[in-house]
Amino acid sequence: MKRLLPKFDNKMNAKNQETEKSQNWLDQISGSFENEPAFDDVLKYGEAIRRGDESSLE
Repeated sequence: MKRLLPKFDNKMNAKNQETEKSQNWLDQISGSFENEPAFDDVLKYGEAIRRGDESSLE
């Protein structure tokens, strides 16, 4: 039993760290669109729409 407890603790700590990481959605997606030209286009289109310049969408 004394040998199993440290292994169990290690597994539980690892699982808790995974859970903490998975709960922070912003960290998960940050940088996921890096170097993606289509994402840059989407940002430009969104900005044009907010300005009311929808002619750039054609």
